[in-house]
Amino acid sequence: PTLAVHWLAIDGVQPAIPSNPGEADRADAPAKRPRVEPVEVHVKPALQAELSKELQLYYDHIVATLRSPDCPRKTSTLQHVASDPGLQQLLPYFTRFIHAEVAASLKSLPRLASTLRLAAALLANPHFSLEPYLHQLLPALLTLTLGKPLHAKPAKPSVPPPIDPATDHWSLRAAAAALTARLARSFHANYASLQPRITQTLLAAFLDPAKPPPTHFGAIAGLAALGPRVLAAVWIPHVPAYVAALRDALAGTSKKHRRFEIARVAAALVAAVAAVAEAGVMELKGEPAVAKAEAEDVEMEEAGVMAKEEEE
Repeated sequence: PTLAVHWLAIDGVQPAIPSNPGEADRADAPAKRPRVEPVEVHVKPALQAELSKELQLYYDHIVATLRSPDCPRKTSTLQHVASDPGLQQLLPYFTRFIHAEVAASLKSLPRLASTLRLAAALLANPHFSLEPYLHQLLPALLTLTLGKPLHAKPAKPSVPPPIDPATDHWSLRAAAAALTARLARSFHANYASLQPRITQTLLAAFLDPAKPPPTHFGAIAGLAALGPRVLAAVWIPHVPAYVAALRDALAGTSKKHRRFEIARVAAALVAAVAAVAEAGVMELKGEPAVAKAEAEDVEMEEAGVMAKEEEE
């Protein structure tokens, strides 16, 4: 056989040479095949088919344990998940469970806390590769950090009890924020846009006046977990205006629960500003320094009110 080279097209125009097909050749070309209408296909869940019986039973055991109130057994199971090298096949089912469980349990703090502990165990296991499952983990973690209703509404709102990670949504938000930051740092080398996108999501939640104080608390916790440089670069410039709004919100409500929420946000803000100053990333002076002092006043003012009410 012989090979020959010729131009198919020059500047989008096909040259009229014997090697290229002419109009008559194209007219004789076979007609296009008729369009086939799509057929709806029902795909059955593959969980049972893809897993061995042993792994299926183990997965069911872990899910049941996470949903049970047995804390020692739960701790032991999660320690096993965090270290066992043979559970890689279960990883897509774990991440799918986390995504679905967070969406379905927004009013159940114990379940959310258990789900967050599972996410932490997955990230702690050095044998797991979480990169293909970031699209399921990150939305769940950001929901735990910024979500509005992370607990059932009490019949009579009152000042929440002492902090307990299993029952207190403030601690849950802070823990989810820390895990989100850890995930961003772990995959920063492969996904340079990951941390900036998370930062923008957190900052947008913080700057949205329609969001409730718990969401603002989660946003501050998330930005603080990303480090003092992130705080100094994108957050500190907004602090003075935010503190002024925080003082107005405190003065405009007499509800104990809302005042407590505002005080928690003020405490988180003070800690974040202090972290920037202590890290030496920027000199704390001018409006940011005044805002920090005013936030401390908000925190101390509400703490004094609560102490007085407890004495009475």
